[in-house]
Amino acid sequence: MTNIKEYKNHQSEMSLREAMNKRREEKIRLQSESMPWPEFKEKLFEYLKRERSADTVKHTEMAIKYIDEVIRPFKVHNITPLGVQIVKEYMQEQGLEAEKINYLIQCIKSFMHIAEAWDVVAWQDWDSVSKLEVPKKLIGYHSEEEVNKLLDACPTLEWKVIVRLAADAGLRREEIMDLRWEDVEANNNMIYVNMDKKGYVRTIPTTQCLKEVLAEMRKVAKNEFVINEGRDSSNKNYLNTQYRKIAQQAGILSTIQKLRHTCACQLLKKGLKLDTLATLLGISLSTAQQNYEPFMPALNLQEAITRLPPISVPPFC
Repeated sequence: MTNIKEYKNHQSEMSLREAMNKRREEKIRLQSESMPWPEFKEKLFEYLKRERSADTVKHTEMAIKYIDEVIRPFKVHNITPLGVQIVKEYMQEQGLEAEKINYLIQCIKSFMHIAEAWDVVAWQDWDSVSKLEVPKKLIGYHSEEEVNKLLDACPTLEWKVIVRLAADAGLRREEIMDLRWEDVEANNNMIYVNMDKKGYVRTIPTTQCLKEVLAEMRKVAKNEFVINEGRDSSNKNYLNTQYRKIAQQAGILSTIQKLRHTCACQLLKKGLKLDTLATLLGISLSTAQQNYEPFMPALNLQEAITRLPPISVPPFC
């Protein structure tokens, strides 16, 4: 038994050694055959302009500018995780914001993964280049005046319903698209949103404005779904894309998610408790605290004192 065990261990060590040798040989081969950096850049941008967005091309150009300033590679394999770490520190010295640095470093990692896929360089551990911590920004939300401007810019009744479902009921984009007429109770002014396959349902009261536009929409309903805009589109982001165009016409920077934030923040201003808001939005209490606690109205000292319960004090003897 001992001999068999020793033999198996020996075979395992041999296999591991052979794998490491092959990997080392492959790395040496790729380094010797590595594509010159200028040639790679030319090929890379041809690929990006064909396959990726103009924004990706723009940021990749900016990232490569820093690579050329700091590393000055001759061949692609001269770019290593350690070198990219130095580039990151250089960006910090230049005063770039952490969020911008993270984006540019991700661009570098992305095109180096492309280089690996093209068999231009050996695989390297790019996860070793960590992201910078970015201070969490407060979420944005709209004023009542801005919501009215967005509603005025809506080209159809259906779009007005979409805006109302997000701004008045706090529905997500997916929930808006999945909403059926059987989920809308006109008599008791409620909307029921299926949260998961287990049958958990979120109950949301409707505002008077939302009730009115839903009633108008029901008169012209095409099928079981409340919203049919973009239902036949293969683009999953159709609703977001079209809504951004409407918001631009209104002269307001907005997203459907920002409308949902608007619902949450306005309710908190009206005194809704945070745990109730979490239930209404279908999120955890910790997420509600993280996102919305800064928007809770703060009581001044006088208001706080008036809310103290009355205390009976016995008369002095």
